[in-house]
Amino acid sequence: MSDIMTENPGTTVSKLAPHRYVPYHFKGLKPTDAEVIDIERHAQVIAKKKLNKDIKGEEAAWAAQNLANTQELLNNDIVLQNKKEELVKDIAAAAVAEKVQKDARWPNMYGDLDPNAVVEHDMVANAAPREIK
Repeated sequence: MSDIMTENPGTTVSKLAPHRYVPYHFKGLKPTDAEVIDIERHAQVIAKKKLNKDIKGEEAAWAAQNLANTQELLNNDIVLQNKKEELVKDIAAAAVAEKVQKDARWPNMYGDLDPNAVVEHDMVANAAPREIK
């Protein structure tokens, strides 16, 4: 009987490259090969867990930094709002303080000495007299 039909693992090795298997003669892994694969798989699992842990740590650090940035932005907004309100109050107080001086300089903003002037005729040259209401 031929070795191809038996469980002889020697038929699975390629004659051209001894480190390779002949796919159509494959009869299962040798225990040493299976152990090497298990060790490599275990190392990959550990590396993946470490990578996931590092990614979660980095995400937590970014979230903490984002929270700190947001808090700083809100604090700056409060400070700017307080400064704005203070400036508005200062400008309003200055306007009230200057009102008396402005009124003394310009009693009527249109330049009339008499704010309730009586108009008796048109200002247009050669205009016919008419009643002004």
